[in-house]
Amino acid sequence: MNKQDGGSPLPADGLPVAVDSVNDNSANYLLDEYEHVAEAHFQTITSISAFFKHYLVIMAVPITVASLAQALEVRAPLLAPSLVAAVLLVVAFVGLFVFVYIVNLRLDVMLYARTINAIRRYFMDRLEGDPLVGEAVRVLPKNRHVPPYHEVRFFYPVALSFALINGSYLALGISVLYRSDPESSLLIGLSAGAAFATVHLLAYLAQAQDREGTYLAAKVIGVDLDGVVNLHREQFCMKLLELKGKVVEPEHIDVIPVHLGENNTVTQADEHAVFNSPDYWTDVAPMDRAASVLRKLQDELGYEVRLFTNRDWPKTTGMHRLERKAINAAWATAVIADSAGVGRFVAACKLDRISALTRRWLKAHGMDRFPLTVEKGRRTRWPLRVRQRNRFAEARNGRFHIFIEDDPRNAARLAQLCDIVLLVEQPYNCEQTLPRNVIRVSGWDQVWSIACGLPASK
Repeated sequence: MNKQDGGSPLPADGLPVAVDSVNDNSANYLLDEYEHVAEAHFQTITSISAFFKHYLVIMAVPITVASLAQALEVRAPLLAPSLVAAVLLVVAFVGLFVFVYIVNLRLDVMLYARTINAIRRYFMDRLEGDPLVGEAVRVLPKNRHVPPYHEVRFFYPVALSFALINGSYLALGISVLYRSDPESSLLIGLSAGAAFATVHLLAYLAQAQDREGTYLAAKVIGVDLDGVVNLHREQFCMKLLELKGKVVEPEHIDVIPVHLGENNTVTQADEHAVFNSPDYWTDVAPMDRAASVLRKLQDELGYEVRLFTNRDWPKTTGMHRLERKAINAAWATAVIADSAGVGRFVAACKLDRISALTRRWLKAHGMDRFPLTVEKGRRTRWPLRVRQRNRFAEARNGRFHIFIEDDPRNAARLAQLCDIVLLVEQPYNCEQTLPRNVIRVSGWDQVWSIACGLPASK
């Protein structure tokens, strides 16, 4: 990127861009990004040249060692050939590692070029006047899918050169190592060298395909269960009426936890009574179209769907012994109903009972195909240790394209880790100010539209 004196910025192909005509606050950011990516592009090319020079130096090492081996051959006739063979083998493998690194640098060059093309397209599409005039003077592409990562004409000759040199060193090293049988050593050496050379070409092909298909491609959708997949407000109100005789309308639950609400009579003990009932978890109704849309996201769009829920229940700490015994008995009965064998073992050992009931509910509603993570405690601590398994730790690897939430606090945190966060509208999340990549949705039809790249119209 360069600039004319007092004029508009120029992209790398010399095409002037009328920044003032681009009614977009991101224009200046994209221009700066253009400069940085273009600089990184050329610096990476320079790095490739430098590493190739280092590679040539490494390839010259066996020649020096061979000269020393001739001097040692008189004093140590057995040591000299073994030393030469070892050096040849080490250099061959070092050459492979250098080749793999150079391939990655080359693929980075392709990535930077694609980024520059995408930015060029952004400004070309916004130029004032006849678009054919701009196309007439444009030289470089504006397609973000070119150049291809897999370059048959341009990079395969380089890859083949590395493969032949490193394969030759490996073949020679093995031949020297098994020099006692010349015919066998030559055959073994040539076979190993050919296989080693093939590994180079396959390594390049695999890395190119990875860049084209999965690298930086977030293909995972994370989904919270409560308030997103199920109707938890309605279920809470029904169980509260059944267990405590208190009437709360679902639309009046405008804060979570419910006992923090100003205009209700629900206490924390009431909440615990509801959530400590296994029927609350097994009988909750699914949200309309949730299961079918999740299956379509996986089957038709190719997403990996992963489910998350924070269910640290039952909680019996501090309860009277008889009350605690009754709750544990109710959970044992519910878990045993899930599976005669495994269920009895889980119930007897008081293992992950909530996970067993959650998986039972998912199976009953056709969602047991999706991996489930049941989070336990300290969910809001972030950043989290690597070994912790929850939505935040899992999202840190950058693979989540979309996360579907109902908790605005979680949505704000996940917005830093995911491309898009969809916030299912609930009475308790309607007033918060959220990051730009958090999109409010009213139901699963909107989720499907956004996943397909369509406007999220209501």
